[in-house]
Amino acid sequence: MSGSDPSPSSTTSEPAEDFELRFRQQGQLVIDGFKSLMSKHGNDSVGPDQACIFQEVTPALSTEKVESNEVLLNELLSQLLPLLAGQLNTLSLSLNPEDIRRDPGSKLSRLLELQLAIDNSMTRVAYYMALICPRPLHTLDRVDDNKLERFKSHWLNKLVESIEHMQFQVAVALNAACEHIEALNLCIVHESMEDTASDFTDSLAPSFYEDLIHKALIVINSTIKLRSESELIFASRSWEQGVHGMTQKLREAIGSLGGSLDHLKIQILHSSTRVVREPVIRLTELLIPIIKLSRLFFNKLSGSGVHKKQLPAHTEMNSKQMKCLYGSAQDVARDVSKLLNLLYAAEVTRWNTLDTRMFSEAAGTLASRFEAPKLLFLVHVIPLIQEIDLDYYENWFATWNTQFGLAINNFQYYARSFDHIPG
Repeated sequence: MSGSDPSPSSTTSEPAEDFELRFRQQGQLVIDGFKSLMSKHGNDSVGPDQACIFQEVTPALSTEKVESNEVLLNELLSQLLPLLAGQLNTLSLSLNPEDIRRDPGSKLSRLLELQLAIDNSMTRVAYYMALICPRPLHTLDRVDDNKLERFKSHWLNKLVESIEHMQFQVAVALNAACEHIEALNLCIVHESMEDTASDFTDSLAPSFYEDLIHKALIVINSTIKLRSESELIFASRSWEQGVHGMTQKLREAIGSLGGSLDHLKIQILHSSTRVVREPVIRLTELLIPIIKLSRLFFNKLSGSGVHKKQLPAHTEMNSKQMKCLYGSAQDVARDVSKLLNLLYAAEVTRWNTLDTRMFSEAAGTLASRFEAPKLLFLVHVIPLIQEIDLDYYENWFATWNTQFGLAINNFQYYARSFDHIPG
């Protein structure tokens, strides 16, 4: 092997070519082992060779009490995933090229041992997931699981999504390890691996495997944190994502108006489309307070105290209600984006091809997004937060509703005042 400095224990009287071939063969075993792991664990949490086992176990377990599933879940998140994380950390250290060149025999043997350990951990993770989350999963619109706490279908679907993301990232990391061994010329056959995850590793630094293993570890750690994440913390994070989208669209809307140095700076920074038709300018001006009030609504929810550690981990909401409350901010952000895109279309579309009723209808859809999350917040969230005055929030929402309704009416009234956008 070119550039190899075998350890004294590896030095023999065998010819150099035979000595190098032996390590190439051993390296090929390592590469084949990584490919096998990628094939087995990179696609689905339940492989075809495991299905018969899970089909026998799952029906019996699915009728057990939530407490028994809690034991399995705790073992998955507190033991199996940390074990897998430790194995990936060891893998990263074991791929150090200088160490491999210094003692290829023992380092390659160690990688083969790690493959067995990782295979065992990934198999056990898949097995536990089949017990905890029997397929097919319940719909997110389930309404009879408000007492199931951690085993509401909304949370279980989130767990499945996180585990599948983890499996994908681990497969990508294993592919990087495979290519790394090949790059060290420790193989019999060089392959381009175009049919695998090589797109993720092209044009990266020689230590790219470290970065990709680190990404897999981030996903594992975020999955472990699901154990301690309350429903309200997750709701707040979802609201923040929606608010971020609204803020981006607010800046775009302001930038599209131009007319001032600040507006022009925002326009350049956010690549806003400059609007010049007078009706489009006026509609954009009327849209801006709608976006600001929408953002204020969810900032108020996030600032209500849902981040307090003493709050219970679970609410009395069912999965359908959780889906509504959690997704409301991002639904609003998408509606705002749709309205802004309609205005951009009005700027460039011939008037006789544009139905201006779309503006009023889109604004009405946006306005309808707030009633359900407001009621869910008042009924299920506020009672959980100590030292919160329910009357204060009811009055605040009443004031906000008046201002928001006025902003929507102003937008719709102006949009209805013409049949087309004149040039």
